[in-house]
Amino acid sequence: MKKGILIVLFTGIKAILISQAIPCSNFTITGSYPDSINSNDYQFSINFNGDSNEIVGYPHISAMLDCNGDTVATGGLFYFGQLGQTTLDYPVTLVDTTSWCEPLTAIFIYGIGPLNEADTCSLVFQSATISDDFEMNNICIYPNPTAQQLSIKGLSPNFNGKIIVSNLIGQVVLEKENQSTINVESLINGVYILTISDGFSLLSRRFLKGN
Repeated sequence: MKKGILIVLFTGIKAILISQAIPCSNFTITGSYPDSINSNDYQFSINFNGDSNEIVGYPHISAMLDCNGDTVATGGLFYFGQLGQTTLDYPVTLVDTTSWCEPLTAIFIYGIGPLNEADTCSLVFQSATISDDFEMNNICIYPNPTAQQLSIKGLSPNFNGKIIVSNLIGQVVLEKENQSTINVESLINGVYILTISDGFSLLSRRFLKGN
């Protein structure tokens, strides 16, 4: 069994466990989509199926490999941590836009400790296995940035699911059902993740709340 470091932080009366020995089976890539700002960047959504009071420190995708083991994209540090029972979008930048083959493998690094020790997982992603109920490429959110209202274009008229807004460590700050618009005026300025869920499929988009 792999040994790890366990750090306990107290936030108010709630303890958050920062562990460095969480198994790779607790992480799953649930989808991907092109970045709305930079056409050479992609976002890969990773679900952390840990306890809700667990957090992994400094998680990031260092590289994406194709079926031949060639590096097709690289990433870097973007978040301070990810809480259990959350999904976050991890950015990568394409380095090979010519030809590559699936499945892709994300080199996912997390749990960086005081001596720079870290855990590494290889997370396999096959886009064909991801549900396309939302027709991902046709969905967009606007205006982005926004100060008040955020609208979702491309949802099915029969959409029956949840719209969830979370911060960059995965904490849910807003949640609505069966709506294609959401009011974000109450949020402090910053970057958030909007997730669309129908109980089976997940689609995430980043947006900026500003003045």
